[in-house]
Amino acid sequence: MALRPARTGSHLKEGYTRPIIVKFVARQKRNFVMSNRKLFKGTNIFINEDLTNINQKVLMTIKKALPEKETVWSWDGKLFHKTTKGDIRPIAYEDYKQLMGMDWPKLINRFFNVQ
Repeated sequence: MALRPARTGSHLKEGYTRPIIVKFVARQKRNFVMSNRKLFKGTNIFINEDLTNINQKVLMTIKKALPEKETVWSWDGKLFHKTTKGDIRPIAYEDYKQLMGMDWPKLINRFFNVQ
């Protein structure tokens, strides 16, 4: 079997479709699915990585703050930023400070003991 799906969240909410977490047996299959997730653009289907709370918070914060032509995404647990010039680079703490003009959110400060 190539994957093992499992639903998450409460099944008692009306009108709410619970997300599915899929654990792939082979990294090659996972990478194939993740690299083709753009095929679902414009539909009501989304394929996202299951990120840590910290990475999820940073990803959403940057996503909301960036201009429309710039993008940010995750791949293999790492965050990446594509500028309007087409440059792609990983996002590190210093990049976050530069992009957002502020320190990591409080949750991240506590986790990394950043002052």
